[in-house]
Amino acid sequence: MIAAVSAAFVKPDKPAVLCVEDDEIQQRLLKRILEKGGFRVLQATTADEGLRLFRNDAVALVVIDERLGAKQMTGTRLAQEVKARRPNMPVVLRSGYPPENMGNWDVFINKGEPVESFLKIVRDLIKRFAE
Repeated sequence: MIAAVSAAFVKPDKPAVLCVEDDEIQQRLLKRILEKGGFRVLQATTADEGLRLFRNDAVALVVIDERLGAKQMTGTRLAQEVKARRPNMPVVLRSGYPPENMGNWDVFINKGEPVESFLKIVRDLIKRFAE
């Protein structure tokens, strides 16, 4: 029975960051940055795929693009879904466009944010929400 323990309850060696981004170039960039920063990276190109990964994996932080394609849930709506399931989950909205309001995420990061600043924000959020 112990082998049947869900992955969501097993703490991995590296904190996992779930990135929900529909742009392939941005996805590769995020993966490279976060892995070099010492994180395990889970990737989704749709909100539905992101929610499935969020439910099934031990995630320490979620990074969401606001514009996930014309027929998809917005990043703001996905952040709301994540917070409804786990209110203490840190959520970063990462977009090239400033948000109209603060919604259900903890930090807005512009896609042009320097790598060092982005990683510092991610580390600080994970640490703050883990305490």
